[in-house]
Amino acid sequence: MLAEKLQMLQDYVEFIHGKMTSDITLVKGLKIAFSSQKKMTSFVANAKLNSDTKSAAEILEKLLIGEWLHEDVQPRNLLMLLGMDGRFPEALVSPMLDTVIKYIAVFNLKHEVSEFSLLAPFRKRDGGDEAVVDALFDRGHRDLMRVVLKRCKASCCRTGWTTEN
Repeated sequence: MLAEKLQMLQDYVEFIHGKMTSDITLVKGLKIAFSSQKKMTSFVANAKLNSDTKSAAEILEKLLIGEWLHEDVQPRNLLMLLGMDGRFPEALVSPMLDTVIKYIAVFNLKHEVSEFSLLAPFRKRDGGDEAVVDALFDRGHRDLMRVVLKRCKASCCRTGWTTEN
C-alpha cells in the first residue's frame, strides 16, 4: 500500500514538475502534498513504526534530513516548524523525536562550531539543568527521559562525539 502511495506521490511530483519551471524534488513535492513540514515528518515518523513501511519510511527520512541540511535549517527553527518547541514533556512524546535527534547530530557534524542539544531549549525555558534532573526523578517522565537521554547518547556515539568534545 505504501508503494502505491509513493507511486502516486511520484506521479504528483512529475505533474507539478511539468507545470513549474523550477526543479522539484520528491521531498519538495511531499511538502506540497502534505501542506506542512509537521504533517510530512509525522507521516514519515509513524510509517517507521510499521514493519511493512519502515524501510521506505527510512529512505524518506534520509531525504527529508538531506533537504533540511541543504536548506541549512537551524535546529531551533526545525523544532518550531514541527511544533516541538513547546513544553519539554510534550516534545519528548512526539513520534518525530528520533528524526529530529538524527538531524541535530548531522547538523552538529556539518557545523563544527554548533553544539546544539535537543535538551538546550527546554533546559532554558523549563528551569535549567534542574528541569532535566527533575524529569528523571518524576514518575510521570522518568522512563521517557531515560529513552531520550539514551537516544541522545546513541546519536552522539554514532557521530563520534564524546564528553570531551
